[in-house]
Amino acid sequence: MASKRKQDQTEQLRRRIVAFHRVKGRDLRAHPANARRHPAVQREAFAAMMARIGQAGVLMAYRDPEAPDKLTLYDGHLRSEDFAEAVWDVAETDLTPDEAAEMLLSFDLVGAMAEYHAGALASLRDRAGDVHEALRERVEDLIGHVESSEQNVGFDTAGESRGNLADRFLVAPFSVLDARQGWWQDRKRAWLALGIRSELGRGGVLACDTPPHGPSVTQNADGTLNYKPPRGRRPNAIPGGAAMPLDRGWHG
Repeated sequence: MASKRKQDQTEQLRRRIVAFHRVKGRDLRAHPANARRHPAVQREAFAAMMARIGQAGVLMAYRDPEAPDKLTLYDGHLRSEDFAEAVWDVAETDLTPDEAAEMLLSFDLVGAMAEYHAGALASLRDRAGDVHEALRERVEDLIGHVESSEQNVGFDTAGESRGNLADRFLVAPFSVLDARQGWWQDRKRAWLALGIRSELGRGGVLACDTPPHGPSVTQNADGTLNYKPPRGRRPNAIPGGAAMPLDRGWHG
């Protein structure tokens, strides 16, 4: 029954490609609603890959009633932009504008939902050879993230699996977080817009430096600081160095 149902679903899939063309990149129309932006590092990595591999895939397009004289892309914008004089293989589909918008939205996002196997990813890295440095760094970060997730599968007191880090936490711990991912960069920009600058810390002074406090603050041999409190308060020795003093006024 399951096999027949799968066969029926396969037979029901519509073939939407109606023609193939050879078109220069500059003669293709970018989708007006394309939300993806391509930073310089991505363009450099892509150019390096193209120089080694060449053309190995088709661009996807449709005829938009608002611009019927040109094929409108829903996949392949970077190729058409950065290699505008190159002649590309383009698959023309009979998608409607709404269907093309759905493909533009979903194509890469659905692919990004895939999970990785660390061993298989490392094998691909080794076989790929001399890829662009930025791409190799992202691969190494991804392998580290996947390995950490696989190693942190735990079990509760009943012996049931608690799942990996991705299952147990909304955001991965910072030790395995790829901070260059778009969603994290968006969050960081939102923090900066609010004036939050975590890298400044609480004064930026280490225990080994001369603390910017009054003469009543002394440093112990083990690196801790002693803050002489106002009358009536107990002394405060903070292991590990420069924490905020009891009296905020000492910072000016």
